[in-house]
Parts: sequence; C-alpha cells; structure tokens
Amino acid sequence: MNSPNHTILWCRLDLPGHDICYLWETNSGWQLSGTAIFLFDQMPRCLSYEVETDVNCQTSAAHV
Repeated sequence: MNSPNHTILWCRLDLPGHDICYLWETNSGWQLSGTAIFLFDQMPRCLSYEVETDVNCQTSAAHV
C-alpha cells in the first residue's frame, strides 16, 4: 500500500486517550484506518478500525 494522503494524531481532552488514523485515496473512493488507545472502566483498551467509502464519501464497509 502506498503512503497515506493524510495522517491524523490527536489526544482526548476529557479522559486519557490517543487516536491515530491514516487516510488513503483509492480508485473507488477513500480508506481510513486507525487505532484508538484509551481507558475504559479503569482498564487500558485498544480499538482498531477501518472504513471504506465510495467517491461520494458514502461508507461502503466498516470493520472494528
């Protein structure tokens, strides 16, 4: 896979946590892949996700 068109990194302001995601333009639209790390019920959690869209940015698939 090519280098992403955009990379976004941010941290939560209300609770401890960070998220990073990468955005690629594809032949059929866009692909977003990311990972969130945060506390839930006082335990560290890690959640990975992917979202695919068509050229109109309508979601065509999502995986968590």
